[in-house]
Amino acid sequence: MSITVQCLLLLVFIPVVTARQGLPQSKPAGAAKSPLCTRDNALEMIKQQIAFTKSFNNSVQRITVLLRAADLLWPYQQDKARAVFTEAFELATENEKEYEHKAPRSLALRLQVPDQRYVVIRAVAKRDSAWARELTRQMLKPANDNDNSTPRNAFENLLTAERLVNSAITLIATDINAALDLARASLNYPAGFMLTHFLYRLAEVNQQAADQLYAQALAAYGDKPLREFLYLQAYPFAWHDTLNTPSVPNYVVPANFVTNESLQRRFVQVLLRRAQQVLEAPLDEVDTYRSASVNLLPGSVHLLRGLIRLEPQVSQSLPDLMPALTQAREKILVSLSVEQQKLLLQPGQEISSKPDQTFDEQIESALKVPDPDERN
Repeated sequence: MSITVQCLLLLVFIPVVTARQGLPQSKPAGAAKSPLCTRDNALEMIKQQIAFTKSFNNSVQRITVLLRAADLLWPYQQDKARAVFTEAFELATENEKEYEHKAPRSLALRLQVPDQRYVVIRAVAKRDSAWARELTRQMLKPANDNDNSTPRNAFENLLTAERLVNSAITLIATDINAALDLARASLNYPAGFMLTHFLYRLAEVNQQAADQLYAQALAAYGDKPLREFLYLQAYPFAWHDTLNTPSVPNYVVPANFVTNESLQRRFVQVLLRRAQQVLEAPLDEVDTYRSASVNLLPGSVHLLRGLIRLEPQVSQSLPDLMPALTQAREKILVSLSVEQQKLLLQPGQEISSKPDQTFDEQIESALKVPDPDERN
């Protein structure tokens, strides 16, 4: 029997399995109830489908059927359902190990292929969030034990962060607590623009929880490289984008979003502290990344752009911090090299983000970038 037929059989028996005894069943007038259409028979059929998946050559298809079967079994035979979820997670773990050896080292391409371990965890979270947390810890432990200084591990950490946040976004509609668990786990990995996407999505249904998570993120990334920290500047000020980060995202700010002055103050205070540190000691080279004008710029320039953009809002809502912000901006500006200052339209203005090339010329230049992640 083909996999398609097997899946169809499973779906045919869904109404049988989920029907409660004693509830009226809609059926055509005069139709006789089949003696085979019972819950026990339906459960037995599902178990047969589980056993039959061992003959599947495609592990992803096998995991898909196992998860559906486990979810159907859960209300009736929880022990059996747990065993099936466990089998699916073990299979997903082996599948990811095999894929890692042949997978491209490109964040964009890797994110196009779902990591089946996260698929299983999301399915488990709908039934048992505590168990989902345990599976998440089990999955992340090998990565936590690695030396994060190597390029491969740095890349895998970025990938892990994106996958955790993506899974968290998926769970917002069904289990906010499970979504928050995954989002908090992502704070142990490099910050990216997806974290702000999650915060805004969460704020649509529970802004208090989103504000609390932002405060935790600010504590986690306050001393991280600017290429991570600066992703946190959008949320407290309800920005739709950030132009001074490694990627230039576009965010959807909820219509009912209310800015939190306390979070704004805390972010600006951390930013000013970072500005003082930039003036006292040179930044790590990893804080140099590409801007919208395809120029390699030091982190101090990106920080300066953040200070400049914040000025109107700080002047309006946090006027007591305005003198310190102005002073930090002026000091960083004069600390830049002549070449870097030439990138400014004029003192106190943002760095020009207007490209010197046409769109086609930018594409042609991008295709020549040797690093696959940067190229994508």
